[in-house]
Amino acid sequence: MGQLSAITKFLLILLINYPIFVVMLVYDVIGALGPILQEQEILTVESMGWLYTVYSILPPVLVVVAGIMADKWGQELTTVICIVPYLASGLFIWLADGEFNLLLVGRVLAGFGEPLLVLQQRILGLLFSGSWLSLAFAMSNVVGQVGNAVVFLCLPLIGRYNLFLALGVGFFAICGCVISCTLYFLLDRCYKFQEQEGREPTPNTMKLSDIKKFPISYWCLNAINALATCSTFVVMSFGPTFLVDGAGYSIEMAGLIIAIMNLTIILAPFTGWIIDKVGHRCLWWGVCLFGMTFSFIMLAIEWLDPVYWLMTIGVLFTILNSSVNAAIPLVVEEALMGTAYGIVGFLFTVGLLIYPSGFSALRQNTGNWFASHLLFAVANFAAFICCLIIAWGDRSTGIFSRALDSKAGNYQIITEEDIEFTEAASLDSPREHSHAEEKTTSDYEKIPQWTPKASYQHYV
Repeated sequence: MGQLSAITKFLLILLINYPIFVVMLVYDVIGALGPILQEQEILTVESMGWLYTVYSILPPVLVVVAGIMADKWGQELTTVICIVPYLASGLFIWLADGEFNLLLVGRVLAGFGEPLLVLQQRILGLLFSGSWLSLAFAMSNVVGQVGNAVVFLCLPLIGRYNLFLALGVGFFAICGCVISCTLYFLLDRCYKFQEQEGREPTPNTMKLSDIKKFPISYWCLNAINALATCSTFVVMSFGPTFLVDGAGYSIEMAGLIIAIMNLTIILAPFTGWIIDKVGHRCLWWGVCLFGMTFSFIMLAIEWLDPVYWLMTIGVLFTILNSSVNAAIPLVVEEALMGTAYGIVGFLFTVGLLIYPSGFSALRQNTGNWFASHLLFAVANFAAFICCLIIAWGDRSTGIFSRALDSKAGNYQIITEEDIEFTEAASLDSPREHSHAEEKTTSDYEKIPQWTPKASYQHYV
């Protein structure tokens, strides 16, 4: 079988990424309908905060367990285990009829959607390489934020005329997720996509002790993802309420503004491609995080129009998020990919567990939005510090600094055995040594010209 065509790869990326569309849509059903639910005295700002908080009770455990299960027992079984309760969550929210306790149960079960993102990222990391890997993760952002945009743009309009139908949108989206996952697994069994791409099927040899191999750069990428992404998502979720309550916008206009903020993510494939070509990832990330910190400080000042700063956060977040998650395969072995993204999901969902309740409690107790936005300014500045740590360690390795050759695939890990082989070759006869050098040079030209991801377990 030949290598997958560009069109096939792109269609696969859209199919694999559909779950993130669903998860992002379902996550913000309550936020998009928040002003209407408050108007009808079904929810308050504080109870909305609790509905967002309980969503994140299970995911910190589920995402790690799902990543480990996928590495040890396979993707299909893990997907089935996660998607059944996720489907039930859509039913609970749809049929709650404004009953807070049923909404609470539905939101808890909705947390089973988060492991699907870990499984989706694992497939992308194993199937694609080079610039296709960056494009795959950038499209994840696009598809996810389109889900956000759809929910904020359409649900308030639907909810105005039929709140029951608006609450059922999440259930129908999850049904679509069941179909998309089933379709991918059937196609993969028929066409064996990973083998067509020249990637060996990943052996299930993962051990928990292997987590010690993850370098500091991996943990800093995790921190950046959790701190910056969670703050942006929560601001988007509470955006309509903030714009109506704090800035005097109408419900429809507030939904439109947040939808446009979400749609800035369509720039992600372009920004990801540019970063791949230019390199200097830490510089890009640092500028974005510093700009987001400043923008959150501006949002805290009530007499300033928040729209410009919300849009600035949207654009900077797009640039940041188009390359942060895609950088993880540069420092993690393929056999540990599911576990690596499981830990990413764990820290992310812990952030989603803390941020919404903290954000809404500060608003409720202070009577304004100043402290709430200042909290996120501090979080993004902490992410900026993590970026500086990565940049400091990258001085010696250049893993994050160099441009990515789209034809070369992922960066190659050079192990201690490779080094020993090279040293042994140098002790052979001049003719053999010359031949060894020829072979090494020829092979080396096929990969990006920088020193290994190697010894990545020793990388700072």
